[in-house]
Amino acid sequence: KAVVSTQSTGACDLYFNITVKPKGTATQNILTPQMPGGNHVTFNATNMGVPNPLSINFATSNAHVQLLVVVWDSDASSTGGDDKIRTLNYNISLDSISIHSSWKPVTLNHSGGYLKIKYRIVSCSGHFTGNGCNSCKAYYFGANCDVYCKPTSSALANYTCQANSGDRVCGVGRSPPLCESCLTDYYGPESSGINAEYGLQYSLCSRFQ
Repeated sequence: KAVVSTQSTGACDLYFNITVKPKGTATQNILTPQMPGGNHVTFNATNMGVPNPLSINFATSNAHVQLLVVVWDSDASSTGGDDKIRTLNYNISLDSISIHSSWKPVTLNHSGGYLKIKYRIVSCSGHFTGNGCNSCKAYYFGANCDVYCKPTSSALANYTCQANSGDRVCGVGRSPPLCESCLTDYYGPESSGINAEYGLQYSLCSRFQ
């Protein structure tokens, strides 16, 4: 969301070149038509087809977005072409922004005017969560939060989860990678189905003596 104001001796016929550069994803570039409002333009849902708010995707591993706004004054009567009023450059860090948070307002002051914007994070993709969508939901691991691992200790399997990769770390005597059966020379309740002596709660594989 944005509001732009610029000071001039006369009314300007403003239009904008807006570039949004999320790190790690595709750049979006918007060239607006001449906007109503003279020297004070408010972007809203009815601004001649210009999307507002503007939705973008960003890389969760580097939650930074560069906003570049070039302000132009249309001058059809001039042989020199349109006048560039101002170039505004702002880097937005989303690392501290939580999902579904309120709009975060920012005012960028410049000589002869200002730009007000608001931004927020609406949702995280996949199994990402947290501030800036830079962490994984419970029991999900890996760079893309796409590896599921929930520690368990039962007759059917016994393992913990490696903190970064989500790989199963087998309990004593369990055979990787699934950690369900016992290693050679070990015995346990799964060796012959449900073990009558130890029951389903027995999770260890023991070595033959």
